[in-house]
Amino acid sequence: MNYTTIVINQKEYGLRFGMNAVLDMDGVDLTNNIKASAKLIVASHRNYCEVKDVKPEIEFSEVYDWIEDSFFKGNQEVINTLSSVWETFNNLLAPMVEADNKKKQHVKRSKK
Repeated sequence: MNYTTIVINQKEYGLRFGMNAVLDMDGVDLTNNIKASAKLIVASHRNYCEVKDVKPEIEFSEVYDWIEDSFFKGNQEVINTLSSVWETFNNLLAPMVEADNKKKQHVKRSKK
Protein backbone atom coordinates (compact mmCIF):
# COMPACT_ATOMS: atom_id res chain seq x y z
CA MET A 1 0.00 0.00 0.00
CA ASN A 2 1.23 3.51 -0.78
CA TYR A 3 0.39 4.98 2.61
CA THR A 4 2.52 6.76 5.19
CA THR A 5 2.31 9.53 7.74
CA ILE A 6 4.24 12.76 8.08
CA VAL A 7 4.68 15.05 11.09
CA ILE A 8 4.43 18.76 10.33
CA ASN A 9 4.68 21.25 13.16
CA GLN A 10 4.17 18.50 15.78
CA LYS A 11 1.01 17.15 14.11
CA GLU A 12 0.78 13.84 12.25
CA TYR A 13 -0.98 13.69 8.86
CA GLY A 14 -1.85 10.68 6.73
CA LEU A 15 -0.57 10.54 3.15
CA ARG A 16 -1.75 8.20 0.42
CA PHE A 17 0.03 8.01 -2.91
CA GLY A 18 -2.77 6.98 -5.25
CA MET A 19 -4.25 8.05 -8.56
CA ASN A 20 -5.85 11.18 -7.14
CA ALA A 21 -2.47 12.36 -5.87
CA VAL A 22 -0.95 11.61 -9.27
CA LEU A 23 -3.67 13.59 -11.02
CA ASP A 24 -3.23 16.52 -8.62
CA MET A 25 0.47 16.60 -9.48
CA ASP A 26 -0.17 16.86 -13.22
CA GLY A 27 1.36 20.08 -14.54
CA VAL A 28 3.29 20.91 -11.35
CA ASP A 29 6.66 22.58 -12.01
CA LEU A 30 9.05 20.03 -10.53
CA THR A 31 12.03 22.41 -10.81
CA ASN A 32 10.73 24.38 -7.81
CA ASN A 33 11.60 21.84 -5.12
CA ILE A 34 9.82 23.52 -2.23
CA LYS A 35 6.62 24.22 -4.12
CA ALA A 36 6.54 20.78 -5.75
CA SER A 37 7.21 19.04 -2.42
CA ALA A 38 4.48 21.03 -0.69
CA LYS A 39 2.06 20.25 -3.53
CA LEU A 40 2.91 16.52 -3.32
CA ILE A 41 2.28 16.42 0.43
CA VAL A 42 -1.02 18.28 0.13
CA ALA A 43 -2.15 16.14 -2.84
CA SER A 44 -1.23 12.94 -1.00
CA HIS A 45 -3.00 14.12 2.16
CA ARG A 46 -6.13 14.93 0.15
CA ASN A 47 -5.96 11.47 -1.43
CA TYR A 48 -5.70 9.95 2.06
CA CYS A 49 -8.70 11.98 3.25
CA GLU A 50 -10.81 10.98 0.25
CA VAL A 51 -10.22 7.31 0.97
CA LYS A 52 -10.88 7.72 4.71
CA ASP A 53 -13.85 10.03 4.01
CA VAL A 54 -12.54 12.77 6.31
CA LYS A 55 -11.90 16.47 5.77
CA PRO A 56 -8.33 17.49 4.80
CA GLU A 57 -6.60 19.21 7.69
CA ILE A 58 -3.59 20.87 6.08
CA GLU A 59 -3.15 23.90 3.87
CA PHE A 60 -0.57 24.39 1.13
CA SER A 61 0.88 27.50 2.79
CA GLU A 62 1.50 25.64 6.06
CA VAL A 63 3.39 22.86 4.28
CA TYR A 64 5.34 25.32 2.12
CA ASP A 65 6.39 27.38 5.15
CA TRP A 66 7.38 24.21 7.06
CA ILE A 67 9.57 22.99 4.18
CA GLU A 68 11.13 26.39 3.51
CA ASP A 69 11.88 26.98 7.19
CA SER A 70 13.38 23.49 7.47
CA PHE A 71 15.64 24.06 4.46
CA PHE A 72 16.90 27.38 5.82
CA LYS A 73 17.62 25.77 9.19
CA GLY A 74 19.31 22.77 7.54
CA ASN A 75 16.91 20.36 9.25
CA GLN A 76 18.24 17.04 7.95
CA GLU A 77 15.32 15.06 9.39
CA VAL A 78 12.84 17.02 7.26
CA ILE A 79 15.06 16.75 4.19
CA ASN A 80 15.24 12.97 4.69
CA THR A 81 11.46 12.81 5.15
CA LEU A 82 10.92 14.71 1.90
CA SER A 83 13.32 12.39 0.08
CA SER A 84 11.34 9.42 1.37
CA VAL A 85 8.03 11.00 0.26
CA TRP A 86 9.40 11.59 -3.26
CA GLU A 87 10.84 8.07 -3.42
CA THR A 88 7.46 6.56 -2.53
CA PHE A 89 5.70 8.74 -5.10
CA ASN A 90 8.25 7.92 -7.82
CA ASN A 91 7.90 4.20 -7.09
CA LEU A 92 4.18 4.58 -7.68
CA LEU A 93 4.77 6.41 -10.96
CA ALA A 94 7.43 4.09 -12.38
CA PRO A 95 5.03 1.33 -13.56
CA MET A 96 2.66 3.94 -15.01
CA VAL A 97 5.46 5.63 -16.95
CA GLU A 98 6.71 2.27 -18.20
CA ALA A 99 3.23 1.25 -19.34
CA ASP A 100 2.76 4.61 -21.07
CA ASN A 101 6.10 4.26 -22.86
CA LYS A 102 5.19 0.76 -24.07
CA LYS A 103 1.86 2.07 -25.31
CA LYS A 104 3.61 4.89 -27.21
CA GLN A 105 6.06 2.40 -28.76
CA HIS A 106 3.16 0.20 -29.85
CA VAL A 107 1.42 3.18 -31.46
CA LYS A 108 4.61 4.19 -33.31
CA ARG A 109 5.04 0.64 -34.67
CA SER A 110 1.43 0.48 -35.81
CA LYS A 111 1.76 3.73 -37.78
CA LYS A 112 4.60 2.36 -39.92
